[in-house]
Amino acid sequence: MFEMKFIIEIASEKHSIYEEDICKAREETAKYYGIGISKKKSDFVKSKLSDGNAIIATDEDGNFAGFQYIKPWEQERFVFNSRLFLNPKYRETDLAQQIHKKIFELSRTKYPNAKVFVVTALIEEIKTNLAAGFKPTAFSELIDDKEWWNGCQECANYDVLTRNNRQRCLCTGMLYDSNNGILKK
Repeated sequence: MFEMKFIIEIASEKHSIYEEDICKAREETAKYYGIGISKKKSDFVKSKLSDGNAIIATDEDGNFAGFQYIKPWEQERFVFNSRLFLNPKYRETDLAQQIHKKIFELSRTKYPNAKVFVVTALIEEIKTNLAAGFKPTAFSELIDDKEWWNGCQECANYDVLTRNNRQRCLCTGMLYDSNNGILKK
């Protein structure tokens, strides 16, 4: 792993020039890791770039480097931290850890009373989230919003999730709850 300097900030409309790069990074991430990922249309990415609920990173030359977003659910009782999408040339840097830290800070700042959750099949993300204080949790302890779970439809393992009534899949649900570390729905 080598260190580089990146500009990591809350995304805004000025970052709309990276919209295509973000969509491409999402697809490349899914292919690289052999994971399912909900495909988001360009308008979804554009909304994340303007609603103050995303972190974007660029390199010293102003090129797209990474992106991650958050989304509140169930009247802000929960906030979802999305998968991280990196420009492939920065996979061997510490950028992923830097963005994970910033997105977690954004989640806690904007939604201080919300339980923060992630769903991932990647061991790297599981380790990072464990180090940040997340706990593995049953899917039944996560949100019950059908719209959120419909985002899993693009995943190659969606049949595993549906045949288990959204209780188990190949992904791991992880939850951060600042209320004395007690995980309650």
